[in-house]
Amino acid sequence: MTVFQNVIARLSNNSYIANYRCSLVNRISTSVYQYTPKQSVEEKLGIEPRPKRPSTPFITFVSQHRPIITQQNPHASPQEIVKLLTEEWKKLDESVKVKLKTDFKKDWQDYINKCTEYDNLLSPHDRENIEKAKEEAQYVKEKRLLKKQMKDLGCPKRPGSSYLYFMKSKLPERGDTPFLEFQKKVKEDWKKLPELQKGRFEQLYHKDMDEYRQKMTLWTKKMEEEGKFMLTKKGKESDGPKKPGSSFIYFMKSRLLDRGETPYKEFQLKLREEWANMPDSQKKKFEELRNKEMEEYKVKIGGSGSRKERNARVRVQES
Repeated sequence: MTVFQNVIARLSNNSYIANYRCSLVNRISTSVYQYTPKQSVEEKLGIEPRPKRPSTPFITFVSQHRPIITQQNPHASPQEIVKLLTEEWKKLDESVKVKLKTDFKKDWQDYINKCTEYDNLLSPHDRENIEKAKEEAQYVKEKRLLKKQMKDLGCPKRPGSSYLYFMKSKLPERGDTPFLEFQKKVKEDWKKLPELQKGRFEQLYHKDMDEYRQKMTLWTKKMEEEGKFMLTKKGKESDGPKKPGSSFIYFMKSRLLDRGETPYKEFQLKLREEWANMPDSQKKKFEELRNKEMEEYKVKIGGSGSRKERNARVRVQES
């Protein structure tokens, strides 16, 4: 048999192709496409991360048996692998499940103890930064979800600037030019473009902007009628319940009169140092203020759902 015939014979063998595909996927997954775990808030701030939460009995079972199931079912998709693992879990002997659950309870107690120790060792400054970073991350997440919700509800899209209309008109001339290079050239052309020629693109922009405003007015009215007041510009700018700041913020407000002409960042840094060295007995006053306002805030946003949804309901009732 010639080399060519040997290759054809191998390619005609499905198991050979499957094995080759699996080996190729394994090589790729262990070299180029290695999984990089998501950084925690603490790691992003350069703080020692919190103790890792232990895996549940089912997750432990999955991590132990996934390689076996994957090897037995090389053609199965990840979703199918999970289904097979779930079926295996259901068939698993109860004594094995009990052992896994017992181990989990032990690991969970160790985790609680480590978390308590971690929280005790965490400095007030680091705790403040972590809380602030989490609030910021939550805000970004809610903003992204709100934007998606508005899009799903048919919120009109605001037109771009007159420059973007000019760039769109130049797109047929791009060819194989890399986009950044093309964009740079278009910007230079726009700067050199006479005002008279720019006027054509400005007219297009103003025309679309007028249409956008009309559509936005109708959409806003529709949202208000449906009780989705928070999604409208009026709802976003209204004075709804606001989450109180941290106890440090209350301390900082109490010291604002001492700022004088000190630059804000320098003043803030100084206060953070004072706060970090302040005894807990002195901090208690500011913590009580914060807790009091937090309770009032919780009453105002009462109900289920996300903070945005709860605020929306409150504002609809007030409007």
